[in-house]
Amino acid sequence: MERTESAQRFGAAKGKSSESAGRHLVTRVPVARDDDRIADVISGFATACYDVGDSVYVVDHEGKLRGTVRVSDMLRLSPGAAVGEAMTPVAATVLADEDQEEVAGIAIRHELAAVPVVNRNGRFLGIVPPRSLIRILRLEHIEDLHRFTGILNGSDQARNAMESPPLHRAWHRLPWLVVGLAGSMFATFLMSRFEHTLQERIAVAFFVPGIVYLADAIGTQTEAITVRGLSFSSGSLRTLFFGELATGLIIGLVLGGIS
Repeated sequence: MERTESAQRFGAAKGKSSESAGRHLVTRVPVARDDDRIADVISGFATACYDVGDSVYVVDHEGKLRGTVRVSDMLRLSPGAAVGEAMTPVAATVLADEDQEEVAGIAIRHELAAVPVVNRNGRFLGIVPPRSLIRILRLEHIEDLHRFTGILNGSDQARNAMESPPLHRAWHRLPWLVVGLAGSMFATFLMSRFEHTLQERIAVAFFVPGIVYLADAIGTQTEAITVRGLSFSSGSLRTLFFGELATGLIIGLVLGGIS
């Protein structure tokens, strides 16, 4: 049954993205035309080798997917019947460039053991098999857990942040502390420019603890909101950064005006 392996012709259409349906595409699956006899399809299993062979994918003469037939159901049908008479219409299909998370969601919503993949003309390319769907669900689950805790990079990098040698950890953490030190030095320099004013109006110095408190409170708010934003937002880190920067400026202007 030569047409049974017709899906192999479309192997070159696999998606390039590491998180697309094409990345998980399996092309060696049973394929038959809707007018093929069941006896011919079953006999083809003796000489064919498939990666997944629990269902036969039924296509028309143009290679467009029409439905599926479980092999276990075919064994109970009349050998002379056409495959198209026994097929079940497909519940859903995806394109090769569909995001893998959406593919897994479609499989769950439509209770599919495998998700058929087609091109933009509806021609059958292959399937995303059950083992790949399980792998996708696991990877997406881990990615979501990382986002909930504010981890953007891989788990190995996050683990190294605690398990790497002290010198290596200090090398990665010192730059941020140096930035904070530079900021405090700038603030000290700025206040020194008003030393004469502070000497004449000592009451102004009473506001320094309040300024320190507000700076810490705003920083804590920004930290919490940013971590939450990384968990739920699909925007880039650049967008979140400039958004929080603008928010901080507005808060500073309002509090400065009130005081």
